[in-house]
Amino acid sequence: LKCWPFSLAADLLGTVMRVALLPFAACADVCTLPDEARVDCKIGDQSGCEAAGCCWSPKDADGLPWCFYSAQQCSLKYTSSGAPFSSTEMEKIRGYFRKNIDINGTGAIIASPDASWMDGAYLFHWERDGSLTMQTVGRTDPDKAYVKTTFQNYVKWVNKVQNQPDPNGIDILSEPKYTIPSGVPYTGDWCRPQKDGPAL
Repeated sequence: LKCWPFSLAADLLGTVMRVALLPFAACADVCTLPDEARVDCKIGDQSGCEAAGCCWSPKDADGLPWCFYSAQQCSLKYTSSGAPFSSTEMEKIRGYFRKNIDINGTGAIIASPDASWMDGAYLFHWERDGSLTMQTVGRTDPDKAYVKTTFQNYVKWVNKVQNQPDPNGIDILSEPKYTIPSGVPYTGDWCRPQKDGPAL
């Protein structure tokens, strides 16, 4: 099995769009695994499941995905010698990627703009994911004017959110996510402190 080499396409897709790649992220030799290690590929039929490179194994247990990949071992299934995406496809992917960046000129990066997905749980700016996204913008986007403007707005956003009183009673740099567009830290239940964001 050949796994996808590191490339511009992998770099771009591997950041914000990693969820979209989950169905393609299984290797055929990891289909025998404990039930708890199954990660749902979210494909409901065998032919579509296997075509996406996922494992298919129907089970009667409640909540157990029939189409899955392994949480323990995973690599992209790509065996062609050519580029994985055409230039037209890459521009389409880049367009979707950009829609999550610099929301309304605030500099914020939204994890998911879909309010219906996970009951809107990802309508936030994550400190860590935002920094990784901006790293990808700088490394892969050919439009230097766009990169400059986006980075300027992102720096303003970070300066704003990291220099305010923390409503959760911790160091503001340890907050994992912020509301958009206000930049106020999320005050609901969440795992905190998280200290990996500012370092990135």
